Amino acid sequence: MSGLDRRGFLKLAAAGAL
Repeated sequence: MSGLDRRGFLKLAAAGAL
């Protein structure tokens, strides 16, 4: 998994948590 993909995944996870 590339850094950009991981960052995007974390952002989606954070948005889902909110």
